[in-house]
Amino acid sequence: MKTLLLVSFLALCGCQTTSTVAKPEALNKKELRGYFTQNIPHLSWSSKARTSSLGGLRAPPAPVKVQILDTRESEAAVADNWQQEKRLKSTIIAFPWQKLMDEEQHPRSDARAQLESAGLQKYELLLILADTAERARRLTEITSQAGFSKTKYYNAPYTGIADIFAE
Repeated sequence: MKTLLLVSFLALCGCQTTSTVAKPEALNKKELRGYFTQNIPHLSWSSKARTSSLGGLRAPPAPVKVQILDTRESEAAVADNWQQEKRLKSTIIAFPWQKLMDEEQHPRSDARAQLESAGLQKYELLLILADTAERARRLTEITSQAGFSKTKYYNAPYTGIADIFAE
């Protein structure tokens, strides 16, 4: 009887847990360029512990492990000359969007296996590039549901690396 009263009391007080899926984070061109070049201004330099271990010197942050998925059609992704871009410090993987969702934007059942077979790790930051911002956002939601929680997307149509480095 006491247990039943305790459970009822906790339920009435709102001590229930709910799980919420984080909203996908969008990046603008300047932020995306920072991830491409590993020059990310919003990362802090040194913590107090790291500064003291370096003898009072401040050190820049360690590079962020970033995997960039170019989910455009294969021809467009291959035609992009990102291999010749000297400022690019991150890895870009051509990964057609059809591997993650169908034409009606429903996730494929093997989305997680497809991402893992491409060599992606769940703990790495994953950036999604697509030909439309809506598709990039939907692909970000699908990858988050597949267990890749550190996923962001570019909130404009991605036309190529030349557009990112153009001022």
